[in-house]
Amino acid sequence: MLRTLRLTAALLAGLAAPVLAQTTSTQGARPATPPTMPPPAAPTVSRPTAVPITMGKRIDINGASETDLASLPGIGPVTAKNIVAGRPWDDMTALVAKKAMTQATYDKNKDRLALANINSSSVADMAKTLPGIGDARARKIADGRPYAKPDDLVGKNVLTSAQFDKIKDLVTY
Repeated sequence: MLRTLRLTAALLAGLAAPVLAQTTSTQGARPATPPTMPPPAAPTVSRPTAVPITMGKRIDINGASETDLASLPGIGPVTAKNIVAGRPWDDMTALVAKKAMTQATYDKNKDRLALANINSSSVADMAKTLPGIGDARARKIADGRPYAKPDDLVGKNVLTSAQFDKIKDLVTY
């Protein structure tokens, strides 16, 4: 009975193999030392991962933090600092022209970058950085906030489809 209880307890603790080996080799004798647990696993070091970019969601290069920018593929702290130092950007291709990042890094991230955030960029920033959007349209964009997605600019009659087509690849929300 005692042997059965020991085996049951060992099975529940996940230590069946060492206990079974000891009890079968000693013909029912009690082991001299209790079975030991394996040492705990070493703690893992978490590393920053890329910010998940949902379809259509981009990072505003004129408003994002260095940390947010550094989370993009191929963009580390130095490149992120260069992007922030070069602000305001009114053309994304200027990131390469002004050597804030390499062409390869730009190509890898161009679909993840935006010039303005329609929910948080200032009227002045949108008027300056978005083509065809002057002060009046930028004010209209700000007045229509919040937006669930960039298409809402057309849905809320803030911009025409033609105006939106000029900026749709340059904004985030």
